[in-house]
Amino acid sequence: MYLTVPARFKTLSNGNLVSSVDHPDGTRTDYWRMDQPHAPYLFMIAVGEYAVVKDTWQGKDLYYYVEPEYEASARDIFAHTPEMLEFFSNKLGVPYPWSKYAQVVVRDYVSGAMENTTAVVFGEYVQKHRRELIDNPNDKVVAHELFHHWFGDLVTCESWSNLTMNEGFANYSEYLWYEHKYGRDAADFHLYEEWHGYLGTAPNAMHPLIHFGYDDKEHMFDAHSYNKGGAVLHMLRNYLGDEAFFTGLNRFLTRYAYQSVEAHNLRLAFEEVTGEDLNWFFNQWYFSKGHPELKIDYAYDESKNEAVVTVEQIQNPDRNPPIFELPVALDIYAGGNVNRVPVRVNQRVQTLRIPVAQRPDLVNFDADKMLLAEIQDNKTEEQLAFQFRNAPRFMDRFDALARLMEVESDRLKTILPFAVEDPFFVIRLMGLEYLDEKMVPDFEGLLKKLVLSDPHSEVRSSAIYKLADSDQQQALEVAKKALVQDSAYNVKGVCLDLLYQNNPQTGLEYAQKLENEQSEDILNAIGTMYKEQGGADYLAFFEKNFEKVNAFNAVLFVGSYQELAFKSGEKYAMDATARLKEMTLNASQSPWRRMAATKSLNDMRNAFRAKGNATKDPEAKRALEEKVTEISRIIEEIKVFEPNQELKAIYQQLELITRA
Repeated sequence: MYLTVPARFKTLSNGNLVSSVDHPDGTRTDYWRMDQPHAPYLFMIAVGEYAVVKDTWQGKDLYYYVEPEYEASARDIFAHTPEMLEFFSNKLGVPYPWSKYAQVVVRDYVSGAMENTTAVVFGEYVQKHRRELIDNPNDKVVAHELFHHWFGDLVTCESWSNLTMNEGFANYSEYLWYEHKYGRDAADFHLYEEWHGYLGTAPNAMHPLIHFGYDDKEHMFDAHSYNKGGAVLHMLRNYLGDEAFFTGLNRFLTRYAYQSVEAHNLRLAFEEVTGEDLNWFFNQWYFSKGHPELKIDYAYDESKNEAVVTVEQIQNPDRNPPIFELPVALDIYAGGNVNRVPVRVNQRVQTLRIPVAQRPDLVNFDADKMLLAEIQDNKTEEQLAFQFRNAPRFMDRFDALARLMEVESDRLKTILPFAVEDPFFVIRLMGLEYLDEKMVPDFEGLLKKLVLSDPHSEVRSSAIYKLADSDQQQALEVAKKALVQDSAYNVKGVCLDLLYQNNPQTGLEYAQKLENEQSEDILNAIGTMYKEQGGADYLAFFEKNFEKVNAFNAVLFVGSYQELAFKSGEKYAMDATARLKEMTLNASQSPWRRMAATKSLNDMRNAFRAKGNATKDPEAKRALEEKVTEISRIIEEIKVFEPNQELKAIYQQLELITRA
């Protein structure tokens, strides 16, 4: 690939940069050569004014292409790339198979990210400064696109019908990475979110994972191919065990390298490794649609000293397989011991009887919490409280706590003090929601500790609100401390809002100290304060920060600017109109900012129109109508100019919306 560009631009394509030749006319030709086979849809070219940060792994070059403003944060944006390369290479037993690895950020991208071979494209949403990435890193998408270089690039799905052979694996890489880097709780929370992403869409669009009957290939890029595909791999891993599972993946990758594959190729690789017929699993999870819905009841037969577990499959047999075959583990808690019993559920209604010398404290169905299913698990409140304190998985604690909260059980009092000290932040957040001063000896002291020292920013920001409800004065003092010492922008935003709501003058003093922060959330929080406070002097803050906000934050920020300008007087409102017009007619601006500016112009027109309608003075009314006419002319000019067809369609509705 020979790319001739103005010399100030950087280029990127697949493979390696072989040469770069400058020309007398101020251009340069870069020659990128890709000498390994790969699928045609994985080609890419990027050209732009980038800062390029270089890294290495195992002698291979890594490149991070970012806009110059983000150069210092490039390694944080593409979080842990060298470590991921090492981890995935070792886990799969197949070293990263390509000659380099580059990651580039582009504007207005059609999708979230794309795994082009050796040169991954990311949308601008990943581009944040280091502090914005605290507790909100890009690990998930970085791992996803990197894992595609084995599943999707080295071995590629044979057709869009088999898309989960790419995307299900990339989705599951996120679990593997979280498990490795952040622990099983973090991985299981991610799995829980993936389950619900699938379960929330499945009733309206249920189809087999390998789907030959799609109407449009775009329909394959859904929560089946991604979420369900990853969840099915997790169940297969649980069934086979880690050694067989990862050995099977190694066999699959080495046998089909640089080839296209179907799900049966994966099955055959696993069957060679395990010696087991896996048609039952693949037919059920890959070639049939749906998932099990289970109703589980528990009893104890004292005459036989047996725990009795009744599992009923209640999924609609007209839309799902009437019976799923489900190998799961039961953990029996009795007499201070835990006994694991493997069972195989394979009937519509099935009663499992397990010898137990005494009534169990808990029978934990699917003890590994790996089953993709909707489950009505009929435990008592006492059993749920026991489960929270004793069962080891995140989803054990999460489910028990959520269900006890739902019924507002008295047993919450016994477990919430443990919830707020749980090792995983989601459980701590849930515990904070219901915790009160009667449940712990030093309630305010605990909250203060959480605000100032909890390792997760969401817990810190939640705790400051809880403290304010209990002791506002102490909360204000803690908020001032946190504004100085906390690195996380979301915590600063909460503290700033708390100070402003209590005392606007104090809030404004702290806001002025934060005006140079890079966070869109902070800028919007300050903008809201300045809009409410009023005063033309604050307009300059907005004007110098337009370039720092994007997406929906831009709509909010520019909207606050328009409201403040209108409140400041007609001269300022018309000056703001000129600035908004300039933004809308600048095609290099983000579409979000252009849309935000056009929306704000429409709001400005409506504000002048409403003021004119309320004015009795004929001269003043005429002057205001002229301003409405002038802004209408600007909007018509924008409708003609706008190059983005989606925005153009929205803009055509503006006058209709106004009249309505």
